[in-house]
Parts: sequence; C-alpha cells; structure tokens
Amino acid sequence: MVIATNEAAARRGLKARLSVMDAEELTFPVESFDFVTCGFGIMFFPDQDRALAQMWRVLKPGGCLAVSTWRVAQGADLHPVLKEMGIPRSQNPGWITEPDILEALIHRNGFADINVKMDSMDFRYTDAEDVWRTARGTGMRRLLDTLDATQKKRALALFRERMKPHQRDDGYYLSATALLAVAKS
Repeated sequence: MVIATNEAAARRGLKARLSVMDAEELTFPVESFDFVTCGFGIMFFPDQDRALAQMWRVLKPGGCLAVSTWRVAQGADLHPVLKEMGIPRSQNPGWITEPDILEALIHRNGFADINVKMDSMDFRYTDAEDVWRTARGTGMRRLLDTLDATQKKRALALFRERMKPHQRDDGYYLSATALLAVAKS
C-alpha cells in the first residue's frame, strides 16, 4: 500500500512520501514536522509512552499532535455474542476507553494544551455478514479468523437475533464512539 500510494502521489505531482517504520523508533530528525497524527493506532503500540515521546521529538516547537482511538469500536457488538459462545474477548492491552487516561498519557510525554473529545457515529450495515467483514478489518480479525465455519455460522445467527432492536428495513444501525485528542508540543 505504501509503494502504491507513493507512486500515486508522484503521478499527481504531490510532495508527499509515505514510509514504514516503528512508531517507537521514528527515524525522522528532531523537530521535522508541524503536525503528527496517529489515527486509531495507539492501542496497538507495545510502549505507548515511547511512541508518544517519539512523536513529541519529531514535532517542531508549537507543533500539533492529533490522536484518535476507539472508545467503542466498530464490530464491538460481536463481543457479547462471542462471549455467549464461550470465546474469550481479545482486547489489546493498550486499549484506551476513557478521555482522562488518554489525556494523562499525552501529558506525561511533554504535550500541553490537550483537548480530548468523544464523538459517536452510527454506521449502517446491510446485514450480519457486512458487520463481520467490517470487524475483520479491525483488531478483531485475529480472533474472528480462528473460528471455524460452524462457529462463524452460529455467531452470525446469535448476532442477528441480538441485533433485532437495531435493524431497519435497509440494514443494521450500530454506533461507535471515538476519542479524539489534539495537543501542542
């Protein structure tokens, strides 16, 4: 994806370049950027403090950090179904669900003027399979892909039953809530 995006940017004459690197070991020089964003990824970092310290290091003085994470993720409605089936919930240990915890993490890594907001949005899914496909595009994939065909069929049946209150003529309407944080270096 990075190669294809870099090629597309070059074709369009954009001065954008994507790189793959470890967020805990950014290879950019000190004070390289005016803005650093981390979209729905902080929960996957083994050492969140180290990653944020690196983001602070590469920001110019007065630069802006923007971080987002799921408080309630898309696909979270599958968790109760899997629990009912006896399948333990797979939650990344770095998951942040409370604004004050996200703010404290950002603050202890040198950032100031921190503002954390919650934003919820309804997502429409055509059917239970659509919810499943979306959940497989998240961190739930590791868990969902361990289920055999029989388990998946049962999970989808239980999910359909559980989601009846959220069903309309054109599909299921489910909510997700994000934590959105901005801060200054």
